[in-house]
Parts: sequence; C-alpha cells; structure tokens
Amino acid sequence: MADSDGHDNELVVVPGGSLAAPYVAQSKKRKRTAIYENEPGLHAFARACFGRLPASLPRIALPAPLDARTAAGEAVAVAVARGGDSRDPLRPVHETYTLDEVVDRVLQGPSARFDVEAVGACALPPGGATLLADVSRWAALLPRTREYTCIVADPPWPSRSAARRGAYDTARDAWRAPLRKLPVGRLAASSGAVVAVWVTNDRKVADWVAKTLFRAWGVRHVGTWYWLKCASDGSPVLPLDEHAERKPWEPLVVG
Repeated sequence: MADSDGHDNELVVVPGGSLAAPYVAQSKKRKRTAIYENEPGLHAFARACFGRLPASLPRIALPAPLDARTAAGEAVAVAVARGGDSRDPLRPVHETYTLDEVVDRVLQGPSARFDVEAVGACALPPGGATLLADVSRWAALLPRTREYTCIVADPPWPSRSAARRGAYDTARDAWRAPLRKLPVGRLAASSGAVVAVWVTNDRKVADWVAKTLFRAWGVRHVGTWYWLKCASDGSPVLPLDEHAERKPWEPLVVG
C-alpha cells in the first residue's frame, strides 16, 4: 500500500494479495499515448503473490442455485442469507431479481436476524445497501435518511475497450461532473467513514480520484490497494505481461 504522500508502506500479503503502488511508464499503442502500470518490480511482486495464493486461498463454493442461475444468465442477482442452521448454512430469502428489477433500485442488506446476504457475487453486510444505476442518477436515488461507515463506488471509467463496445458514454464531462455531485458527506456517518473507489490501471484516473474527486467530497486520501484477480486455483486470470494494457489486478483508492 502507498500512503497519501506517495511513500511505500510495508507490504502485507493477505488472501487476495496487496501490491505496492507502482511507478508509471509511458507506452504507445494504436498511435495513442496511454499510462500503464508497467514497472517491472510490480510484476515481479505480483508473480510472487500469485505463487503464494494457492496455499492461502480459502475453499469457497457458491450455493448451487446461485451458481446455476448466474452461469445460465437467467438473472443478474440472487439474494442469499446465511442462517443459523448449520445443516443448511445458505438459503434463499428473496426472489431472484431480473435486470429490470435491479437497475435504479437500492437493494438493502439483511436484517439483524441474518448474518450476511449476497446479491450476485457481492456480499452485503447487515445494514448495507447496493445500487446499480447510471452514474448521473446516483445522487437522486441514494437514501437521504441513512448513514454509512463504509462507502464503495465502482464508476464507469473511460477506456478504449469500453468506447469501442459503446458500453456507456465515456466522454470527459460524462463521468467527471456526476461523480463530483455524489453526496458522500450526506451518506457518511457523523463519526466518519471509509470511502473506496475502484479505478482502472490508467494512473491518470487514480490520480484524479485521489487529488480532485476526494477533495470535492471532503475525503482525505490515505492509500491505494490492489486486488489480485485470480482463478479458484490461485492463478492470474490474465497473463502477467508487462506491456499489456489489461492487468490481472485492479486498484482501489481509499480515503
């Protein structure tokens, strides 16, 4: 992890792994200049982490209904709660949500009688909530009477692959302006909150979040973590290629 002053702190390897903040190198591709995180030491450290993951990963199995429906593409979310019966530790407590039912809807986490609930592959702790919507509608859809001690955002960042697919509007103002309007101050608990934003491996995006977006939200940047994306056997989901645009990790900017 790296602190807000850019100094590397002690590296901590946990299931899933953490990486030191890398240096930035310039790489030209398709006659454009992009910033990738290609520092050789980062890739060497990632290889070392991936080598240790098979022994440290817990054995995780999705409940059969969730696994089957997700694989078949019949739904984008299934709510599951962990109950007190050890013979049936996972049981469905809500109906399966279709895409139309999930979009533009705040899904609340479980009540106190459940330990954890999952929407798709995302676990919701008691008192939590999740929202899948166009970024321009986040502020209007979010609850006005609830406060949270942890706020995580995964915005639609501009990228060449997204632009080619036409997945969403990646124009400069299309993603910057709505994010600045996200009411983090209203959502944060009065005692304070941890704020985390998933970003791409384009260092310009991470810098904008840490230095500009967090300032607009009244958030102090404290570090950047890296999620190692691995298969069930601990191997990276993408090759560890120093010159590739896509990496088997994803940065999380924390404040």
